Parts: sequence; structure tokens; C-alpha cells
Amino acid sequence: MHSFGELLALRVGFAAAQATQNPICFSLIPELFPRGRNTAMAAYNAAIYCGRALSFAAVIIAGRASRCDMTRCRSRGLATCL
Repeated sequence: MHSFGELLALRVGFAAAQATQNPICFSLIPELFPRGRNTAMAAYNAAIYCGRALSFAAVIIAGRASRCDMTRCRSRGLATCL
């Protein structure tokens, strides 16, 4: 990313893709799994929330790792960490 415009365009593209995801999946899953439709829909809906939880956990872990690296740099007398 080199500018705010690029970031905005990328975010708008992701939003458009996410907006169409649920209607498409809600129509395809019953067609692909007619006998296990309820189980397939439950797995899809659970995966949405599990993925969101995993992304939050990854951000928290990355933030803690970043703070640990900065602490090590400061303890070694380095002004900045690369």
C-alpha cells in the first residue's frame, strides 16, 4: 500500500466480495448437501465465528510478540528495532 486511495479501493473490493458471500453460500450449500443440509449450514455458520476468533487471537499474539521484541531492543540499548 502506497496511498490511502489504494487502501480504500482494496477495502471496498473486500466489502463487495463479503456482501455477496452469504447469499451465494446460503443458496449453494442446500443444493450441494441436500441430505445433510442442516449440518452443512451449521458448519458454515460456525466457521464464520471461528475464523473471526482466530483472527483476533492472531492479532493479539502478534501484538504481544511485537512488544517483546521492542523490550529486547531497549534492554540492549538499541534506539530502534528493524
